[in-house]
Amino acid sequence: MFIAGAGGVAAHESAAAHKREHYLRWAVFAALLATIPAFYLQLGGINPYYQRMGALLYLTVAVVLGVHTLLIASVSHHPWGYLKHNWSDAAIALGAFLSFSSPAATWSSSEWVLRAGLNVLILLRLIFALRHFFSPTGTLYLLGMAVIGLGLAGLGFYWLEPSVQSYADGLWLAFVSGSSVGYGDLIPTTPASRIFAVFVIVFGSMMMSLVTASLTAIFVEKEEHQLERKLHHDIKELRRELERLRAELQKQGPVPAGRTPANRGTPSGALDHDPI
Repeated sequence: MFIAGAGGVAAHESAAAHKREHYLRWAVFAALLATIPAFYLQLGGINPYYQRMGALLYLTVAVVLGVHTLLIASVSHHPWGYLKHNWSDAAIALGAFLSFSSPAATWSSSEWVLRAGLNVLILLRLIFALRHFFSPTGTLYLLGMAVIGLGLAGLGFYWLEPSVQSYADGLWLAFVSGSSVGYGDLIPTTPASRIFAVFVIVFGSMMMSLVTASLTAIFVEKEEHQLERKLHHDIKELRRELERLRAELQKQGPVPAGRTPANRGTPSGALDHDPI
């Protein structure tokens, strides 16, 4: 994950660094999710109140990611190495602070490109943050996050899309977009809702892939446990068979020189006699 700038804490790092990453990961994940409403509050913020709310959310994101990076780097054995492999957190924090500093609703072409690049980086960082749930025990968390994401996406479409007249319609548009079905009864028509639909489609595809992989891991792990139990049973049987053979050899006594257990009962002279 070095290319995405989200290498995390290396295995050889200090226990304090791993502990801080474990306790701060939820705050980082919440901050990354907060960039979504922050972006749209500024994008569709005709009301200055919405623009201020979006700016404050961006400021919160910058503070959380900045503090997270500094807290872990301060206890890392190699602070510069940690910063080098986790440059995305610092880049997102800087981008969030710049978005806080320039909350204008009308953006230039260059600002559109920079904000789009920031959103792509945030999306990659979110995918990396979900790696903790890619396990059989994280399936319920993934399902819960999918349901919450669907609800928030429905709310976003209800707010951004004029053709959506109710929250139920917003949920339906979010579902058909996230599942890539696209019946065509409801479609995004404004630039803001179309940009939002892109993120919903990517998020929906990502969540379906992760949930499917997590469910597959459950069945694979169950089969592995069964094979492991069978292997242990076979090893125990083999060990008992070796113990029985050892006991039989001990009962027969020591083997004289020049004899084997197969010719134990043969006279020693017979072994030297040539039958021809």
